[in-house]
Amino acid sequence: MIIPRSPTPTPCTAPEDGNDDDAENIDGMGFEELRQLARRLQRSNKKMSHTIKREAEDENRARNLKRIKTADADQLVDLTDE
Repeated sequence: MIIPRSPTPTPCTAPEDGNDDDAENIDGMGFEELRQLARRLQRSNKKMSHTIKREAEDENRARNLKRIKTADADQLVDLTDE
C-alpha cells in the first residue's frame, strides 16, 4: 500500500505552555541523528514504564500492608489463602 505524501511538510510547533527546554530541533537532522534520538526516546519510555509499574506495585504492597495491620485474626487466615 502506498501512502501519499502531503505536498508541503507540516512544521513542528512549540508546546502550548512554552516549555520547550527539552525539545529537540529535528529540522536538519540526518538519518543517523534521528535514529539515535529514536533510541533515546525508546529507552526513556522503557524506563518510565518500569517506574510506573514499580510505583503501582509499591502502592499495592502498601494497601495490602494496611489491610493486614487492620485485620483481626480470622481475616488474616483468609488473606494468607489469597
